[in-house]
Amino acid sequence: MKKTSAIIIILVLPLFTAISLSQVTAPVEAWGLVTHMNIASEAIDALSNSTWKQVFDYYRPEILAGSTTPDQAWQDWDNHLYYPETGEYNAPIAAQRWFNYTRDNFT
Repeated sequence: MKKTSAIIIILVLPLFTAISLSQVTAPVEAWGLVTHMNIASEAIDALSNSTWKQVFDYYRPEILAGSTTPDQAWQDWDNHLYYPETGEYNAPIAAQRWFNYTRDNFT
C-alpha cells in the first residue's frame, strides 16, 4: 500500500503544482521598453563576426536607446505592431520596407 501511495503522490504532485501555478501567472499583454532594449542587446551578443561585434558593442548605448524610439518618439503603431491571429497592423510589411531601405543604402 505504501508503494502505491508513493507512486500516486509522485504522479499527482507535478499536476497539482502546475494547476496551482497556472492560476497565479498572468498573461502578458504588451512589451515594455526594457524588453526592446533586451532584444537589441541579445542580438548584439549573438553576433558571430568579431569585427561586427566590436562595432555594435562600440555603439551599444545608441542602439539600445534607439530600440525604444518606435514606442517613445514615433508611436507609429500601424507599422510597429502585428497580431497574427487577426492580421491587424502592418509590422511585417514595414520590416521588409526598412530592410530593403537599409540593404540598398549599404550596397
